[in-house]
Amino acid sequence: MALSRQVSATVATKILGLVAFLCFGLVVVAAVSVYQMAMIGKELTNIAEKDIPLTTAISHVTNHQLEQAALVERLSCGFPAWKLAKRNTQLAMSKLQS
Repeated sequence: MALSRQVSATVATKILGLVAFLCFGLVVVAAVSVYQMAMIGKELTNIAEKDIPLTTAISHVTNHQLEQAALVERLSCGFPAWKLAKRNTQLAMSKLQS
């Protein structure tokens, strides 16, 4: 019987040691998780403060470029009409002078 008490005490000690080790591992994993979440939070803050305003500025530049392209296209399409109007004005002036 003395031997069985010694064996059970050893098994109990092993189980207690395993539980302590697993609890320690759990604490380490929790600490690493909290640290990683804090790092992700900082990255999100950097994105919100730096990248989003930059993206907004680039969007404004792109809109201005598109507006300029549309204006150039309108001017190029309107050029023959302007030429025609000038020609008609010259014809009308010559008729008035004669």
